[in-house]
Amino acid sequence: MSPSHSSSAAHSTGRLTLLPSVQVFIDTFESQLVGADGLQIRKIVDAAYERVASTIFDSLQQMAKMDGADGLAAEDKGQLNYHVILIGQ
Repeated sequence: MSPSHSSSAAHSTGRLTLLPSVQVFIDTFESQLVGADGLQIRKIVDAAYERVASTIFDSLQQMAKMDGADGLAAEDKGQLNYHVILIGQ
């Protein structure tokens, strides 16, 4: 394995392990916004969620493209695609 390949694999794993933390963050943040429906802050937070989700989704798609070019095992690529589908829902 080349150093660049092992580095890309480490980044891939790091990003996928971040996903459960995002849900914890959102749950905690939402608990602070009880009763904020209809307020400007709700629109700002929703727009921020959209940006975060879009960035995560774009990153996962880019990782899938890069990993495919590196000859990533089908099993690993399948797992990555599974996470992309979960986020896209």
